Amino acid sequence: MLRDDFEPHLLECSIESWFETYIAPAEQDPYSHFLNLDLVKDVQANISKDILGSDGWKPIIDAVNHDADASADDIYGNLRGIATAVADAAYRTDPSFQTGNFLLCTGPQTAATEGQDFLFNPTLRALPEVPHVSAFTLGENDILDDTQVERPLCISPRGATANALHRTTVQELLKDTSAVAAIGAFKKESKYDRLDDNGLRLCGAADIIFDDPRRRFLFAFNIEDDMMRLWNINRGHEPYHLIHFLLFLLCATAVQLGFDPTIRRRLVNSPEGVKTVAYEYIVRNTAYLTEGSPISDAAADYVHSRATRVWLVREILSREGSLKLSATFYVLKDVWLASGARLEREIRDEIFKNLEELDQSDGTQHAVDAQSYFMTFRDDWRIQSRGIPDTSFEPPPGSTEASFTSLQQEPYTPPVGSSSTSDFQMYTASLPSLLQYCPRSHVRTVIDEVCHSIYELRDYATVARTLLDNIKGLVYLRKAGFVHRDMSAGNCLWHSDSCKGKLSDLEYACAYSPLSDHEPLMGTPSFMAVEYQEQSYLFLPQPTLETVEKLFETDSEDLACLPGTWSPPYRYNFYHDLESVFWIYAWFLHHFLPTKFHNSEKNLALISDSVRQRLDCGLRGSRSRTRIICDQSKLLDMAHMLMDHYYSSMKQLVWPLGILLDVTEGYRAVEATDPGVAEDKPCAWDTGTFTEEPYHKTQARFQELLTYIEAHGEGGCIPA
Repeated sequence: MLRDDFEPHLLECSIESWFETYIAPAEQDPYSHFLNLDLVKDVQANISKDILGSDGWKPIIDAVNHDADASADDIYGNLRGIATAVADAAYRTDPSFQTGNFLLCTGPQTAATEGQDFLFNPTLRALPEVPHVSAFTLGENDILDDTQVERPLCISPRGATANALHRTTVQELLKDTSAVAAIGAFKKESKYDRLDDNGLRLCGAADIIFDDPRRRFLFAFNIEDDMMRLWNINRGHEPYHLIHFLLFLLCATAVQLGFDPTIRRRLVNSPEGVKTVAYEYIVRNTAYLTEGSPISDAAADYVHSRATRVWLVREILSREGSLKLSATFYVLKDVWLASGARLEREIRDEIFKNLEELDQSDGTQHAVDAQSYFMTFRDDWRIQSRGIPDTSFEPPPGSTEASFTSLQQEPYTPPVGSSSTSDFQMYTASLPSLLQYCPRSHVRTVIDEVCHSIYELRDYATVARTLLDNIKGLVYLRKAGFVHRDMSAGNCLWHSDSCKGKLSDLEYACAYSPLSDHEPLMGTPSFMAVEYQEQSYLFLPQPTLETVEKLFETDSEDLACLPGTWSPPYRYNFYHDLESVFWIYAWFLHHFLPTKFHNSEKNLALISDSVRQRLDCGLRGSRSRTRIICDQSKLLDMAHMLMDHYYSSMKQLVWPLGILLDVTEGYRAVEATDPGVAEDKPCAWDTGTFTEEPYHKTQARFQELLTYIEAHGEGGCIPA
């Protein structure tokens, strides 16, 4: 069945366009001339008639005729012999031909990635013959930096099979996915009107990409009777097509097979003496080694996403003998931003520049004071290899959205090992609203501060301090004229070394403008402002009887100044960031309960129902969230539910939910003001309309909570 998060991003094109886009020969590759279509046809002519006859591939036909009940996987297991015949024919076409990889075709089996086990249908594994190194460590001998990528040692198709298999066991090859060149699926009959993932296992392709940070994309194929589909899964019936594809797999470099040349996979000894997998990331001319599992890998296995991975790393100081690492830890973030998006450090620097200009005119020192509330960037790099930017593929020429008369889907949840399952589910809740191809650019950032997100915190006092400082950071953003637009529990961080809360992930931050065009929805739905989700203002004044009467008395040019008659275009504004703080704290109160709390099925059912109604939602929000914003009684209902069932002995912990009253009061004050007209067209409110009063009130609420916790010494919590 097809994963439901794949459907919106499937493109289909001619097979000629597919080869032109995804299997373009590399000029520096001495074997790439075998990918020339004319030479491919010459190779086809040299394939033994015992393998390729006038009626098709004879090993497959013979297998069908020999056993009518044979499974499709057993029948197409003969693909390995076909690949060998293709390599032999290429050698006869040009004796200089040598393969760069050894292909192994496997049957259905459970393949173990570093994270977990997945069931894969037959795969083609391109295994370089590297002396004294098993296939499990494919890529260890590659020089993985931005100046050179070493080709795997070439092996001749003649006599190569025995040599390669002697270096490791077949069992290891079957279980290891780090060497998979392509995953495939086969059916004995063709269903042209249906895309069925029972065989193709696009889910498996995404699992491989998620589990291995080196994977930039992955090839897949499926054969149904006499029809063949080729797939390129990325962050975007003639025999010679199969020959062309097999020749590519035999000759391709690791980079052409989708491996990132700036990431190296290493086996390192854990403190317990167990071999574990770590990754060496290149950032310009500096290498960093990961420590443990990712801090965050939100939606990394959702192929058409930012694929954010965040790691704890140390700098590699020397490779002489054993690796020498720095004593200092850093945070490395690897992400695929929308093409043309600004780097986070560029955005932060512009914020500080605006504050410096304000300081010069007002005699303040905001630029200096603000720095402690934001991250410090050691490096911020648009990844390049051999001087070429690392970007996603453009769609093939002539490609269109894939359409099938019958499309089966299965609901998808991220792997259990994903550190941000809830984030992923919230992110993908409204995928149909995001039906557009988004070219992406690969970016890597190294940050000095090692912090903990609100997801990781386990006491209310630290959460309150974090959000208190985050609000101060929002004040400085407002002074600089910027909105954050992605406030979430994952972006509100606590830095224990400095005892400061810090705002992170400024990729979506931008300068507020009442005239700027509105951009698509972005962020984590559970923490988004309701007006932003609804794309409309909820507190505009309603026309009064006096206004209606004046409509018949006032000249038309004077109507726009009457209450209830203006309709400004929707724009994300400063107070929307502040509303997100409310949703973040509400989320924490629902998911982490006091250590003194005694669980009961009734209480847990109540909180589960509250989370489902008030917090879980798609990008377009929910009716329950809108009611909480617009109707104070609904906010009181939520607060009473929490106090009566979970915080009865610590009701003060619920007090900060009152910040929503401060925010909605700010909304009403702004939206009751006539925004006027600029450049002969309606506009939203200018920056000066948004005062700092709501910020000060929300800070006071968290400060009051901190004072209470410090006086009573209670504040620990446990996951609900």
